[in-house]
Amino acid sequence: MQLKKLNTALFPVRYKDKYYADALASGEFTKLAYYSDICVGSIACRLEKKEGGAIHVCIMTLDV
Repeated sequence: MQLKKLNTALFPVRYKDKYYADALASGEFTKLAYYSDICVGSIACRLEKKEGGAIHVCIMTLDV
């Protein structure tokens, strides 16, 4: 899991398995950035339903 490796190297917080399950479930709302085939960044988002039926995109992590 490239996302887990990157987060472990960059953040002082250790995310639980639910975070990674949410990131995988978000489909196209979680992306990895590569430079010369090396993972150098990521953005992980999730969809949140708000009152009235509105859907928001929440950025969980953004790292380079």
